[in-house]
Amino acid sequence: MTRLRLKIPCFACYLFLLFGLWSGSAGATATALPLPDEYILRQAGSCRIAVPQRNVGIADELMTACRETHARIYKQLGLGPQALERPVDVRVVASLEDAHQVAPPGIAVPPWSGAVAYPSLNLIILPLRNRMGGPVTEDIDIVLEHEMSHLALRTALQDAPVPRWFSEGIAIQQSEASSFRRIWLVWAAARGDSLLPLSSIDRYPDRPGRISLAYAEAADFVGFLLRQGGWLGIRVVIRKCSQGMAFEEAIAFSYQTDLKDLEQAWLAGLNSKWQWLPLITGTSALWGAMVILFIVAYIAARQRKQKRMAQMEEEEMKITQTAHPLPGNAPTPEDMPVNIGVKVGTPTKIRVDDEIHTLH
Repeated sequence: MTRLRLKIPCFACYLFLLFGLWSGSAGATATALPLPDEYILRQAGSCRIAVPQRNVGIADELMTACRETHARIYKQLGLGPQALERPVDVRVVASLEDAHQVAPPGIAVPPWSGAVAYPSLNLIILPLRNRMGGPVTEDIDIVLEHEMSHLALRTALQDAPVPRWFSEGIAIQQSEASSFRRIWLVWAAARGDSLLPLSSIDRYPDRPGRISLAYAEAADFVGFLLRQGGWLGIRVVIRKCSQGMAFEEAIAFSYQTDLKDLEQAWLAGLNSKWQWLPLITGTSALWGAMVILFIVAYIAARQRKQKRMAQMEEEEMKITQTAHPLPGNAPTPEDMPVNIGVKVGTPTKIRVDDEIHTLH
């Protein structure tokens, strides 16, 4: 089930959640602790939801999220029945100060994490409150899906390294693809010439505001890749990386265009896609009405796109399920590049203040 959430939480809580999800994925080889006596266990497919008895109501929401999204998240990344059948342990704690009760022994929880995933254990720890004391229960299903995406991606990659923008962008697209606030952040940064280069989004930004922008850019660029080749294009990259190919080579193989050209095409698209937004910021008398119109138009466009993407996914699944067995070592779709419209070596032109500029 795809959700479009237009509410904007308090700025501090939003930054905390972003920073937490960024730093929360961790590797582990230890064995998880048994559940404390006050915990109850619920099962939803391959997901095992453990919550304190006083928070049993949360279990129902998490079970629903697991039923509706577990298979989708894993299949979008190219994982089959064997990976889907491996249990995912989800353990809820009041806050991350209590994570030691259910975390693997000897492994510290990152100090700013908002949720923690241990891929080698298929374990996710979800706090009900962040370190500033604010509740996260309203969006706990999104946090779960985000962390589940990290588990699935690490499994699909077989621990091959990929840039942080790639893993975080995929996780956002799989958990909360639509966000008016992220669009606004990217547009404002593009307008102010303050976008972060993709190459810089593989380390922590030096300022809290940059964390939000890094997340927004990662999600938007992965969304751009999805518009070029769908989830199949992403799966080709993952498949090649898991086979030992370097990430940028895998990108070039999948999209038949190198990462630099793709980034330039994305930047040009930002300029053309939102070039009318200055009308909003420059006409204060019509601000409220224009924002409402923009939101309505955005929702309609997203719904049309989501419907089409769902149809494409369904058609792709039908083709896969009805295809005849491939002889010998015949390539699968994930072994072949996708066909997109960005051409290598073609200069990308953008318009700024009625002047044409070529991106080099």
